[in-house]
Amino acid sequence: MFVERKTGFFILKLYAFLQSRSGATATEYALIAAGISVALIASIFLFGDELEALYVDTLPGALDGDSG
Repeated sequence: MFVERKTGFFILKLYAFLQSRSGATATEYALIAAGISVALIASIFLFGDELEALYVDTLPGALDGDSG
């Protein structure tokens, strides 16, 4: 009898978990965050050299008042 009661409790908890939408929402947010991370990493690899040249070569001259 104890096993039947425990099994019924487990089935009720499993049914409540499957009906819950909070797990799906968390998964969706995790997928969005992963997509943003992949896009950010890809843009760093694609544009990293150009950004480095901008900050190392161009920006210090502009701050000193050089126009070239």
